[in-house]
Amino acid sequence: MSIAMTANAYQPQNRYYDQAAERIRAKMTELQKAGPSAWLAGETLEAHRARVAAEAKANGREYLAPQTVGNKVEQYMSAVGRRAYAEVASALPKHINLKPVEPNGQSLVRHPHLGFTIFSTFDVKNQDGTVTTFNLFAANFRADPIYKNGLQMFDRIPKQFDGVKNEAMVYAHAVNKATGLPDQRFAANPDLPGVAFRLGDVKKVAEACVRLAVPAPERRNSMSMHPSAPRPSLQQRGMAYG
Repeated sequence: MSIAMTANAYQPQNRYYDQAAERIRAKMTELQKAGPSAWLAGETLEAHRARVAAEAKANGREYLAPQTVGNKVEQYMSAVGRRAYAEVASALPKHINLKPVEPNGQSLVRHPHLGFTIFSTFDVKNQDGTVTTFNLFAANFRADPIYKNGLQMFDRIPKQFDGVKNEAMVYAHAVNKATGLPDQRFAANPDLPGVAFRLGDVKKVAEACVRLAVPAPERRNSMSMHPSAPRPSLQQRGMAYG
């Protein structure tokens, strides 16, 4: 797993279990309880009920090791990255040289069911002669991406609990190619340094990349590269953040 850090790292560690396997065991238990064939064939009803109860107890919930969860998520995010690149590349005009980056799925240390990966990059030469590199990422959760000291970190990760529905996102970091620092000229939100866009639909990524590739920063600003609307309050979202 990666050393990616989270701002709400103090949330108690989650435990993971195989929901599919648990549903199968529950179904088998119900089938055993449903028919009288076993005890009619020589087993008393009381003995049958005792045996079914013992089997159900023996087949209780089996928890997965966090490392196992993280490995599966990293494999999954690598596959997501390859699909995202193919979809975005096929929708872009030829003058945008979108370069593939071999996906390297990573999972968060304290939340191994959450993962992300870089999947592509492209450069834009600015009017002042500088070059900005846009690194495209995909994640299976929504949070505030932060790029600092060469590390990918996240803030405002929704509190994780059994049954939580995490929203996927695709985002781009704008980095000054000469300095390696976030390029603030492309920040879509002043609270997220260097994050050029953050979208919930991969189908809109190509359009966002085209806007970024317009030659002059002034023209980019005229093409809706304004700070995004403030996010709804926690009460409006009905979510609590760690």
